[in-house]
Amino acid sequence: MAFTYTNKGRQLGNQDDVNFSDPGNYTMVLYSARETSPETLADITECTGTGYAAIEMTPVASTDANPSVASFAAVSFVFTGSEATILGFAIKRDTTLIGWEDFDTPGSMPATGGTVRVQFTQNRA
Repeated sequence: MAFTYTNKGRQLGNQDDVNFSDPGNYTMVLYSARETSPETLADITECTGTGYAAIEMTPVASTDANPSVASFAAVSFVFTGSEATILGFAIKRDTTLIGWEDFDTPGSMPATGGTVRVQFTQNRA
């Protein structure tokens, strides 16, 4: 599935091209449930579990070409010992939901733990 911007995410994109040039403000989270079309952080249920933590995003490359592309370092979410259902990932800026993407196949983290690796590249026309 493709990354879906929220209305606020599109508004921020018009302001700063959502180029994530200030990585301290952007965080990736995993979610276990979401509303049909989430628009706020209250519309998603962030995963919980031993060892899990949201991860600050770090850009590794970007272009100003049309379409512009921003690539980010792959992130690894580590669960150390609790079951979890994982539907996808979301990106937030401070307390604003920027957008979300469901994984092609929802995952289940076993009680013994494990790692989920996500690579995000943003393409803007």
